[in-house]
Amino acid sequence: MISRELYYYTVYDKNGNVSGHINNKIQTRFGLGAATGFKFLTKNGIVGEAYLGVGGLYGSSKIDNYLRSGVTIGKRF
Repeated sequence: MISRELYYYTVYDKNGNVSGHINNKIQTRFGLGAATGFKFLTKNGIVGEAYLGVGGLYGSSKIDNYLRSGVTIGKRF
């Protein structure tokens, strides 16, 4: 996973007023994670799956962790 974030920095003068200068910075970060789950199949061809996992975004001084989960249900032909 690659995350691109755009940061806006506003410069203030000594009176606290905005001077109008904005500095744009694009940062590329990489993610790594793992998930586990199970899949089931009925005799009628109904398929289901559920998973749960965790991951983290790396690439700056701050590490952002995230949770992944999902459920799918379908029909097998």
